[in-house]
Amino acid sequence: MRGYFRLFFVLGVLMLTSCSRERVSHFGRLSEPDATVWAMKRTGNYYCIDSVMFGRQPGVVMKQVQALDRGYQPALSSYCPESPAPSDASDASASVQ
Repeated sequence: MRGYFRLFFVLGVLMLTSCSRERVSHFGRLSEPDATVWAMKRTGNYYCIDSVMFGRQPGVVMKQVQALDRGYQPALSSYCPESPAPSDASDASASVQ
């Protein structure tokens, strides 16, 4: 019983300390958490706004940090750079179901 308590205590401490650090993973450093992405529930991936796949399949628009918090992974194995300024050609508020 003591072994389980120690295990859960250590895991809890690790979780608390990791939440306060900047997000760094094998995808690199998350420099732009507010970048706009296209998240696809079917695949569990998200695409950056400059990707050819952005908006092509059913999915939703959200911020990169929201996608990561919901369990999505970058489809192209790297975090998105800063989102470009919105243009008239793309409507970032739309979602395809």
